[in-house]
Amino acid sequence: SNYLIHYHCTGRALDRVFEHLRRNEPGLRLSVFVAATGSAGTLAAGDYLKSLHGTKIAAVEAVECPTMLYNGYGEHNIQGIGDKHIPLIHNVMNTDLVVGVSDRGSDALNLLFNDSVGRDYLIKRRNIAPALVKALVNIGLSGNANIIAAIKIAKRLELGTSDAIVTVATDGAALYDSERKSYLGRHYPGGFDEVHAGEIFGHH
Repeated sequence: SNYLIHYHCTGRALDRVFEHLRRNEPGLRLSVFVAATGSAGTLAAGDYLKSLHGTKIAAVEAVECPTMLYNGYGEHNIQGIGDKHIPLIHNVMNTDLVVGVSDRGSDALNLLFNDSVGRDYLIKRRNIAPALVKALVNIGLSGNANIIAAIKIAKRLELGTSDAIVTVATDGAALYDSERKSYLGRHYPGGFDEVHAGEIFGHH
C-alpha cells in the first residue's frame, strides 16, 4: 500500500505541479525526480513520473551509511531516511542514480533556516524573499537532504534552465527543535552569528 499510494497519489500530485509550471514555461522538461530512500514509498512517485515523462529517478542516501553506493553501513543523523537496508518495495531496477548526502549538510541547513540569525542573513545579505525564507520552516532534515541532492544532481548532469527537478519536503523543521539545539551547542558553543551563517551558506 505504501508503494501504491505514492505511485497513484504523490506521483499524480507532482505531475500536476509540473504541468502547472510547464504552462508558464513551454519547453520545460521534467528531467529528474529526487527522493531519499526511507521506506522507499516516495520513490514510487518517480516510477509514475518516469512512465509519463521519461524522468530520471535519483535515490538519496547518507554518505555516512552508503548502502546502495558502496554496500556499506554506518550511523547518520538524516532522520527519516532509514539506513543499512534497501526496502523490498524500492524498484531499484528503475532507479537511475544514487546520490550521497552528508548529515553535516542537512544539520547545518536546519540551523541556518530556523535560527533568527540565519533567517536575517538570508534576507538581508542574500536578498532572498522573506516569504521564501519563512517557508523554509516546512523543511526538515530529510527534506534538506533532498534539496542538497537535487542541487548535486543538477551540477552532475549539467542541467539547464529547461530542466525541472522535482523533490519533496518530506518533514518539517518543527520535528527537530532538539536536534537544532544539540547541533548549536556542539558546533557554536560561543553563539551563532552572521559570519557562521555565511559559512554555512557558502559551504552547503
